[in-house]
Formats: sequence, C-alpha cells, structure tokens
Amino acid sequence: MVKAALLGMLLLSTSAAFGIDRCTTGSDLEPSLCVFRLPRIAKVNIVENAAGSPTPSDGIASCSGFRIMQSQVRRYLQKAKMTSADEAHAKLDWSPCHASGELVLSDGRKAAWDINLSRAGSISIDGADSIILYCPDCAFRPFDQ
Repeated sequence: MVKAALLGMLLLSTSAAFGIDRCTTGSDLEPSLCVFRLPRIAKVNIVENAAGSPTPSDGIASCSGFRIMQSQVRRYLQKAKMTSADEAHAKLDWSPCHASGELVLSDGRKAAWDINLSRAGSISIDGADSIILYCPDCAFRPFDQ
C-alpha cells in the first residue's frame, strides 16, 4: 500500500515537471505557444539594427527607436516561445521595425535571427527552416515603446 502511494506521488510529480513543456492554447488575439529552448549562446552579432520599411506605415514615422543590444537579443531568446507561421500571420501585429543578426551557439552551430518591434521573431539554426517566435513577456526595452 505504501509503495503504491509512493508510486502515485512520483507519477504526479513527474507529470507536473513535464507539464512545463506543454504548449498553451491560443486565443483570438494570441497564438498557441510552445516552450523554445536554445543551447547556450556563445556570441551575438547584430547585422541590422533599427531597420525598417523604406515607406513609413501604421503611424510609424521611423524605426530609429527600435535599436536592440546584444544583451536584449539574449534576453528575448531566453523568454520567447515558438508558434506556427500560420498563427503568427493571423494573430500577431506586424511591425516594419526590426533587427537581425547571427548567433554562435556553444555547440558551434550558427543561427540567423530576426526580431521585430511587435515582439515577433524567427531563428534559423544552420540554415534549417525558420522557427517562428513570439515573446508576450518581453516588456523591456526596446519593445516597450
């Protein structure tokens, strides 16, 4: 009887620990999100910063205020979650203001990244298909404009 109770508690605690990795269900305004884990980042390189559409739109006269630093790229990638391209297209705001660059991961792989003012982004590791990212919890600079 004691063994059965201990086994039951072990199973409950194990499923709770793994429950962290489950995807959330989206809503009308937010996509479904899944945990995204990236290996440790060895180096961040910013290639484009405060970049934007050549034609201002949606009341954005300039993207000069969307200037991201290496530490902010790291923080974004630690907090961001994965979503599908379809859900991102249908549910997320679009911003012409973005930054992009490259990463070197601790395991030696390289990745290209892109992050926009609306907290959406993407990453492609070693030329693989892009992983679409969104960070609803990124309320820090430069996203808090």
